[in-house]
Amino acid sequence: MNRKTTTLMVLLASAAAVVLPFIRSKRMNFFRRWGRFLTKRFKWNSAYGKMATSFLAKQMIRRLRFVK
Repeated sequence: MNRKTTTLMVLLASAAAVVLPFIRSKRMNFFRRWGRFLTKRFKWNSAYGKMATSFLAKQMIRRLRFVK
């Protein structure tokens, strides 16, 4: 896979990982704020952004496995 597709996949996974588990949760607002904080403070290339996205992607994969 080339870089563009991988970044797209990671972005989609991270977005889904943030949104899906907390739609029914009262903590939803916290996670929305955290996502905004990350995007404002850190650029995509920064280590923080990559760490956060990879973490969220891992969480997403775990949840998908659990659902199946």
